[in-house]
Amino acid sequence: MAKLRKGVDTVSSANGFARLVQRALNLCQDYHTSLISQSSSYRSADNRFNLWIPVVYTDGEYFLARSFRAGKDSVTAGSKIIRAEGKPIDRYVAGLMSERVLRYDFNHQRFYSEQFYLNMQSVFQRHFTLAFKTPEGGRKSVQLPIDTRLDFINPIRDTIKNQVSYWEKEEVLYIKLYRMDNAVLPRLKQKLADFKRSGKTPERIIVDLRDNSGGNDVVWQTIYESILPSPVSYPLVLDGLPPRFLNEEYFRQQEIARNALIDENQALLRPFKFKQYYHSDWKIIPNDSSRKFTGKVIILGSELNYSSGASAFQLARANKNDSIYLISRPTGMFLGTGFAPIVLTLANSRLSYRIEPVGKLSDLMHDEYEITLPWSLQEIRDKAFYPGDTLSKDFMLAKDPIIKRAMSL
Repeated sequence: MAKLRKGVDTVSSANGFARLVQRALNLCQDYHTSLISQSSSYRSADNRFNLWIPVVYTDGEYFLARSFRAGKDSVTAGSKIIRAEGKPIDRYVAGLMSERVLRYDFNHQRFYSEQFYLNMQSVFQRHFTLAFKTPEGGRKSVQLPIDTRLDFINPIRDTIKNQVSYWEKEEVLYIKLYRMDNAVLPRLKQKLADFKRSGKTPERIIVDLRDNSGGNDVVWQTIYESILPSPVSYPLVLDGLPPRFLNEEYFRQQEIARNALIDENQALLRPFKFKQYYHSDWKIIPNDSSRKFTGKVIILGSELNYSSGASAFQLARANKNDSIYLISRPTGMFLGTGFAPIVLTLANSRLSYRIEPVGKLSDLMHDEYEITLPWSLQEIRDKAFYPGDTLSKDFMLAKDPIIKRAMSL
């Protein structure tokens, strides 16, 4: 931060200052903390950036998730990434603290990012260089144009869609949500109501939230309200800036009374003089058309769940002794729960930015699961070389370790 502060005296344009502010916000390491609008030069460069490299991070190492062609050569799925831009991969990523939002690996005590190649430096480059160790033990180095998509050897055939379907033979009600989008609610509610009228009794319900990046909490709450047999409550503590930073409109929209706020006294948060905006139990109550299902409900998550997509895990955490299970992978992301981000404006430049109210310490990361299944090289290769749809029921039941674990409960 001290280095960035010195940069204020050297920037010579509004675009340069905006990029400096974004780098400072990146140090918060929170996807909800960012400029409302990027500088025009960065936005233009980012729009030209077409390079997408499917990378899996597992057990402290980075692996290529899909095979691609690079000129006359190719790089095979399962190859380990060992260097980026000429530096050992861990050293390169460690230098990105102000260049992009990262994740944190508690086991290896380091920050990481599967999208390390996309950052506030690389968008202005012409190429990005990677070095790999192949599954056979060889070494390969490739220089990839940042404005060109990779030429994958096996095309993606996955069918990405929200759905409510019944697996007859397995007696499973399968609910898939890719995003907490209000627009999908009417159709999902209708599908759930139709299933209830069918009179079928599933052995288990799988709520697949993998790769759900967020949206509106009302979506996942409505889904749970449509299947739960009885109310479920969980404690919720939400912190925010002192009231002097917020206008009356914010308090009105969030239905918060100024005189009800109390000081946040947790040791880590006390120096910031936060206020507790909400400190109570949040309750999910079955609606009148609820399936009132008393069997096993298994919630599935992934390393890409965030915001509302990860807040939905609260149902499984509410009671560790019930029949609701959570299977996922560490997200490594900070501050994935809370009120909608607060929008503030810098006094002189008038740059607007957003910052998320802080949750209690245990909510800083969504990585407390009943069952954790890390990526394996076998899973990477199974998905990379499968000729069909890896999101299909047949593939998931045969090859998807998270679905297979859910079916074993």
